[in-house]
Amino acid sequence: MTIFKRGETYQMRFIGDSDLIVPVTIKNRTAKTIWFTIRNGKEVKRKKIYIHNEVEYFLPEGQYSMAPSCNAERIYIDPALEVLKVLDPNSKEHKEIDVKISKNRDTEYPMFITYIDEE
Repeated sequence: MTIFKRGETYQMRFIGDSDLIVPVTIKNRTAKTIWFTIRNGKEVKRKKIYIHNEVEYFLPEGQYSMAPSCNAERIYIDPALEVLKVLDPNSKEHKEIDVKISKNRDTEYPMFITYIDEE
């Protein structure tokens, strides 16, 4: 069975807009209850855990027809910051650099890549 883990961040998805993904961080849990924050907020909420097809889920904003859900299989990966391995033209070695990638809504291909200078 796939379960929520304390400290992990998962995706909250909306039935009306599948492109809208909101991070939900698990603060604590028991066998039947989960405590979490939405968007790195300070307010900790508590909800009941449900199980469907051997996967835990909960409804962060309450139970209604268009309620968003949070599923234990959907781990959140921040799309705004990625680490790429590129060839440094000066040293001819590969190194990891942080980049901000702006993705096209309709495809998985990046539209713009901006290098983040840490200096």
